[in-house]
Amino acid sequence: MLRFKQRFIKQVECGDSALSLVFTTRTPFMGRVYVRGLADDERCFRSFADNLEQTTFSIVIQIGDCAMQKQRIRGSLEGVMFSLTVIVSFHSTFVTTADRAYRCMCFFRTIKRLNSAIDMVPISALDLHSSMKVPSCSYTIHTESVEGPEVMYARLNLNPMLEKAMGYIWKRYISVDADGCPIDRTVQPNLEYDLKYNRV
Repeated sequence: MLRFKQRFIKQVECGDSALSLVFTTRTPFMGRVYVRGLADDERCFRSFADNLEQTTFSIVIQIGDCAMQKQRIRGSLEGVMFSLTVIVSFHSTFVTTADRAYRCMCFFRTIKRLNSAIDMVPISALDLHSSMKVPSCSYTIHTESVEGPEVMYARLNLNPMLEKAMGYIWKRYISVDADGCPIDRTVQPNLEYDLKYNRV
């Protein structure tokens, strides 16, 4: 039968996101600390089997982890209570008669009113409007070279569009499609686009 003579000082620390239980012992603690029923969950236990000097040890549990219970309290002390049971075992493997269970509780009181307040003046927002100007585009056709004279009338192989009069019926022949590509390359060869000067 194992006997342990340890003197404990226990302290529960409640934080915004975690609950911690701190112990101080007379001699170095070489056991383990875990949440009841969760000795194998790595979030819910700590082993001190290799500890040879440390007399202060702790376990930190995140709020909501390790089957932590949450209870809403009503009445004069309205708030939320978080609680769980932590086992302090003096052996790294076995459960002993010296083991202790501690019910750890953290109470967060609901704040109903503020003692001091600051009046906030709403900031008015300024409307910012922006509109893009529509670019003005025009096509011109030149003969001989890109710097040559502008064409007013052209033959079929020079003009992307040709109107032909046949009696009273006018026919229009389109040689360039909406994407700027030749429809019939025997009539209109491929166009070479110059992106730098925006010309063909």
